[in-house]
Amino acid sequence: MKGSRTVPARACQSTQEVLRSSHPFYRRNIFVSRNPSSIMSDTEPYRPGFFELYTAQHLSAALRPALRFVLEVLSVRYPRLVRLASRSDEIFTSLLLVLETSQLRKDSALLSESFYSLRRTAAVSFQANDLKFAPLSRKHIVLSVFFSVVIPHFKSKLDMWYSNATGGAAAELFDSHIGSVGPVLDNDDNASQPPSVSNASLLLHNPSSRLAFLKVYMRELQRRYEAVRNFVMGPAFRRLALKWYPRITSVGESINLAYNFMYLFGHTNHFSFPLALQGLVLRRLSAGELLLDMSRSSAVSSPGATGISLSNVASAASERILGIFKTGFFASIFAFRFLQYYYAAEASMPRESGPIIPPPQPLMPAPGIDRKTALTPGMCPICHKPRNSPTACATSGYVFCYLCIVQQVQQTQKCPITLAPTLIEDLVRVYDDAGAG
Repeated sequence: MKGSRTVPARACQSTQEVLRSSHPFYRRNIFVSRNPSSIMSDTEPYRPGFFELYTAQHLSAALRPALRFVLEVLSVRYPRLVRLASRSDEIFTSLLLVLETSQLRKDSALLSESFYSLRRTAAVSFQANDLKFAPLSRKHIVLSVFFSVVIPHFKSKLDMWYSNATGGAAAELFDSHIGSVGPVLDNDDNASQPPSVSNASLLLHNPSSRLAFLKVYMRELQRRYEAVRNFVMGPAFRRLALKWYPRITSVGESINLAYNFMYLFGHTNHFSFPLALQGLVLRRLSAGELLLDMSRSSAVSSPGATGISLSNVASAASERILGIFKTGFFASIFAFRFLQYYYAAEASMPRESGPIIPPPQPLMPAPGIDRKTALTPGMCPICHKPRNSPTACATSGYVFCYLCIVQQVQQTQKCPITLAPTLIEDLVRVYDDAGAG
């Protein structure tokens, strides 16, 4: 009996070991810390490597500008798509919001994280070595969507505004007129002031004056709103934002980079600063979750096993639609990365110089013009003497003396050899070491 009790545990353990060894993301990464004094313990097999998290974090970063570029190119050919091109960021954010929310509810991971078999879990349970990983709570799902979809959307808008306003981050080096200017609110003495606390209490105690009290405060709120709005839309706030926005962005990126290095050397379980604010860590899949994913995929492939009902059909249809969008999401990432790599490799390849194209044949003299005189090297076809201050006629290619060709063109406005229409602007001085020919 004792032996029979230990068999299932060993079988379960062997199954987990087989799944871990067979799954590529369970292999140790050289960028996982080996420091014995680090924070790792029993959860070390579930701790992803640095390159896994870095690649997952930057997997879909280039899709937003890629979608904007594609819509702008298509809108040039199809003017009906101009409205879509102007709303490309909103379209991408809305689609990403739906996909990320469904993926977080289903797998407790973002799309890019699920592609690398990563999951999000609470930092408290991960640090307590609780290997029974629970799904994300509603609070963590909302925070994950906010930090991964909403904040990047507004940051892209602010980056675009800053780039359009200054020409880029490098313009700050040359823009010396940007200064810190405080808010300039409306200090109109004639504007209605809010009643004092004593007057407000008297008005509230008098029922007939409550409506007048409310009107005064609504007027005051509207005045303050207009003052703040005028300040935000005015040049003072613009100068203030242009000065402090790149500094705040640099501070945030520096903190995030510090978390990356601390994770690399095993001093924290949070790969990035947003994950630390959310209280979440990224981990690898457990053996039970791998089995659950296999059973879920088999159940989706055979929908008849769960019975036929309206709710089952609706859920299956929604799963299929979301699956199509997710597949298209990953396919677009791969296509964009492939094209990016292809054109980068093509641009770096040395170009073979083709055969040198020979110069065109010279224009033949017009009928009645002495061909031998016109084609004699070093001689002017007009004065029949060695060329003095050689000047070429751009319309025919023949070279003359400067004074000879200028007088001829002023009189006839034609090349004296080919009779092609020529102006003074078509004459080009030729300078050589010999001074002629």
